[in-house]
Amino acid sequence: MTTSRPARIGIAFAGAGVLVLGFFVLASPALDERSPERMVENPQRPPPRTRPAIARALWSGGTTPLVTVSAHGVQRPATSERASMASRFADALAAPARSAPLPPPRPPPPAEPSPDGLPASGMRCTVDASGALNCGECRVDGDCPPGQGCAANRSTRRNECMASDCEEDAHCFPGFACRALTNGASGIVVRRCMPEGLRAKGEACDLGYVSAEGSCQEGLVCLLGRCSARCQRDKPGSCPSGYTCEDSLEGPACHAHCQTLGCPEGQRCKQLNGSDYKCLATVRGECPETPCGEGERCNLRSFRSQGVFWCAQRCQPILGNSCPEGQVCGMGSATESTCFRACDPRRTDSCAEGWECATVSEDLSQWGCIPTTEP
Repeated sequence: MTTSRPARIGIAFAGAGVLVLGFFVLASPALDERSPERMVENPQRPPPRTRPAIARALWSGGTTPLVTVSAHGVQRPATSERASMASRFADALAAPARSAPLPPPRPPPPAEPSPDGLPASGMRCTVDASGALNCGECRVDGDCPPGQGCAANRSTRRNECMASDCEEDAHCFPGFACRALTNGASGIVVRRCMPEGLRAKGEACDLGYVSAEGSCQEGLVCLLGRCSARCQRDKPGSCPSGYTCEDSLEGPACHAHCQTLGCPEGQRCKQLNGSDYKCLATVRGECPETPCGEGERCNLRSFRSQGVFWCAQRCQPILGNSCPEGQVCGMGSATESTCFRACDPRRTDSCAEGWECATVSEDLSQWGCIPTTEP
């Protein structure tokens, strides 16, 4: 099992501040495809910029209502923005499945109410003079005292240094479950008692607590973006046939092998890395089945039942010139860095169609183009 590095961020400018619409996770070795060609950006030969492709942003000037700016330049009221990352995807690319041992997941509702009327995944941030994003008292776990990690407070919409207050669901009051708020990339996993989720076994879920709508019910664990039953690593029979007991940030859970069990109708069994496979409804990119070039790795951006896979050049973040001109070195996986096309989050034409501008470095200071996960 692999663990994703700190998430990427899509932004929205609101007056002097910024509303971060969501944390876009670029997971470890894995891939997907919705178009047949390999998705590789070439800074020397940039794709056409006929339409803006920036992470959906909310601009506000004075009393102007917040609106969303899509990759097609279409504006719509911010109140129509689906509230959580759990409700970001609707359309699926049908693909034949060998069998359907699990019922097709129910679609998420079109919106989830939020007390302040903003998307549940939104964070209140500012951009400093250097272009780095400031979303609270910390950016990385290293900014916090020993034993604490940098996590999002969903009430204040700001990053705060937090310590764990639970290790398992039994440590929480009824109606709450113990959820991981950080991904442990720096060794710190912050677990807190959060409202019990709504998603049932086998349904897609958010990796990292965003809202009850995107989280699993009590007793279940979000493993590879799917709500899974808990298990015991020292008891092989604790999972049904066709499942293995795998570790996760919230404890061991039963992982369904789609190569053996198949996928629900409309989904396909996609290789994520050398050993992990997952049922996905929408896939873009051909790696890792089609190997990347020398010096490249297969990056994955995965969200719920969608995955985008693309080849990117490896780089060294401690070296200032390890990427070609026009690119920045960012997080390609939990353990490797890759090059991303540099972009300006304040410009809607920074990235090509099908790509969006997001933070790609752990300290939120570097901005690069990443594939959008929405059709």
